Amino acid sequence: MRHLVYLLLVANLVYLGWNIVESRSHGAPPHPLPPLPMTTSPLVTLQEREAAASVEDTPAIEVLTTEQPPGAGASILCQALGPFLAQDDVQSFKSRLVELGVQPTQRVLESKELVGYWVYLPAMSQDEVESVRATLKKHRDKEYYVGKSNFISLGTFEGMERAERRLKQTRKMGLDAVLQERYESQNTWWLDIQSDPDAADQLNRIAESRPDLQLIKLACY
Repeated sequence: MRHLVYLLLVANLVYLGWNIVESRSHGAPPHPLPPLPMTTSPLVTLQEREAAASVEDTPAIEVLTTEQPPGAGASILCQALGPFLAQDDVQSFKSRLVELGVQPTQRVLESKELVGYWVYLPAMSQDEVESVRATLKKHRDKEYYVGKSNFISLGTFEGMERAERRLKQTRKMGLDAVLQERYESQNTWWLDIQSDPDAADQLNRIAESRPDLQLIKLACY
């Protein structure tokens, strides 16, 4: 019985000591954390970042008014006046536009115009030329000439109908003739103009003074 009493006493002392240690550990002030390095950025949530960006990207109305005052987006009219067939004519109209306060830019275009049709035999050897001549002579055909490169021209024509008739005629003779379109190169000049809408009426009057000219709208770049 005595041993049981001692055992209970020791157990109570152990329990008391454990409670004292536990209470001191909870009551002790926490140790302060070390400071963050200077290069460390604080954590920012996605919502906070989007809110900050929207504020920074939205300029004040005063800033917008300063950078883009009313009327700053006024349209510019881009047009081309032409075609001019001679440079002297271009210079005359260019001077008239300068007097209106417009600075036109001169531009030249090379165009090809269909002027007719050609029936011919391509270049060949001298023996072949003599053979063709004999064939044409046999059919009493004198409407041809031999070029320097030994091609044989069988005629030039303004209209397609006559050219096709000549082609069929020579092929009936056994000649492998060719029909080809004829073009002539021609230079034309244009004046490219950038102006404000206020000058539109004056430009229209200038264009109307010459029925052979056109005033065409262009895309502005």
